[in-house]
Amino acid sequence: MVLDKTVDIEINGKNYKLCYPMKSVVRAERELFQNNLLITVAQGMNGLPPNLSDMYVIFKYGMIGGQPELEGREGMIEDLYYDALDKHGVLPVFQMGLDAVQKSGIMGDTSKKPTAALIAPAAAEEQDRGAASETPQS
Repeated sequence: MVLDKTVDIEINGKNYKLCYPMKSVVRAERELFQNNLLITVAQGMNGLPPNLSDMYVIFKYGMIGGQPELEGREGMIEDLYYDALDKHGVLPVFQMGLDAVQKSGIMGDTSKKPTAALIAPAAAEEQDRGAASETPQS
C-alpha cells in the first residue's frame, strides 16, 4: 500500500499537488525566517500563522515537491501563490501547506501533539532574550 503524501490545490482551473520530500524541506529551511520548517509549522498548528513571506516559501517548495517541472520557474510559482491566495484565502492556503508537511511524515505522529515540544525551546529562548534586555545596568 502506498500512502498519498500530497495535498491537492486547485489554482486557475488546474489541479496541483503540494508535497514535501526531504529535498523540499531542506531547501525551505534555508529561506524561512527561523530556518526551521518544523518550528514554523508547529507554530501554525498552535494558531500562530507565519508571515506571508514564510507562507510563500512553504508554498513554493511544496509546489516544487509536487511538480518538479516548476523548478527554476520562480515567477510562475509566485503568480500561482498570489492566485491561490485570491481563490482560497490566506489561512486555507497555509492550512494546505501544513497538511502537506504533516502528510510527508517528517513530523512523526502529530496526534501526540509534539508541537509544544518544538515551540517551547524557541519561546523560552525568546523570553530569555527579552528578560536580558530588560535587566537594569548599573
